[in-house]
Amino acid sequence: MIPARRSPAGEEAKARRLKDLSEVYFSARAPDAPETGGRVSPNPPPRALIPVGNLAGPPGEDFLLALRAALEERGFPSLRIDSVEVCYRVQGEEGGDLTGEDLLERIRAGEDPPLLFLAAGEGSEESRALLRNGDTTLLLIGNEVADLRRAYHFMRELSRVEGGTLPTLVPILRSAGPWGRIAPERLGEAAAEFLGWRLSVWGGGDPEVVAGLLAARLERMRERREGGVDPLVRRLNVVLGGAP
Repeated sequence: MIPARRSPAGEEAKARRLKDLSEVYFSARAPDAPETGGRVSPNPPPRALIPVGNLAGPPGEDFLLALRAALEERGFPSLRIDSVEVCYRVQGEEGGDLTGEDLLERIRAGEDPPLLFLAAGEGSEESRALLRNGDTTLLLIGNEVADLRRAYHFMRELSRVEGGTLPTLVPILRSAGPWGRIAPERLGEAAAEFLGWRLSVWGGGDPEVVAGLLAARLERMRERREGGVDPLVRRLNVVLGGAP
């Protein structure tokens, strides 16, 4: 979302709210294989915000569709919302677009699937803030040299945004062979050396593997849920400029 231009005081208040997000949401390095065996049916599923930065183009869109299908098989239905210029749009629904306030009210109502994929664009500061303030952020990347360069420059921009969530690198394979396998690791090494970020690399292009890893995080998230306060709504309040 690209909200109306705010006053300097408003921007400072928003920056303070973002800085206050001191808790790092699930930024520890993930295991190399799914922690859950087979399909699970969490009851109830946790509510989670999963921002997605797709730097892989159409193959990334296909991957995200397959990932959501694999998660639904595991008992984690999801809703996808796209950031579109000055509003949000629910995929698969007709009708008007949502403002930030509309989106928050809809989530507060709790009638949608609890897993929210929010596809954030590359350009705006608000999109970058969303990518730094989810439960788990997925950065879909190609493995050509140009893809890695683009991803690194994008992460450098992300590093300037306040927030507690580091992206998880999800390679969308375009080339096979040794380079295709090690390229994401090289990007992770660059992030560690120059940005101070220790990033996980998930899946090797397999949406089933990524779904298993994400499902394991969601299970841990359910166990660590805070009573009485919905963390998802609280974070969206901060990012979208609502009351802290």
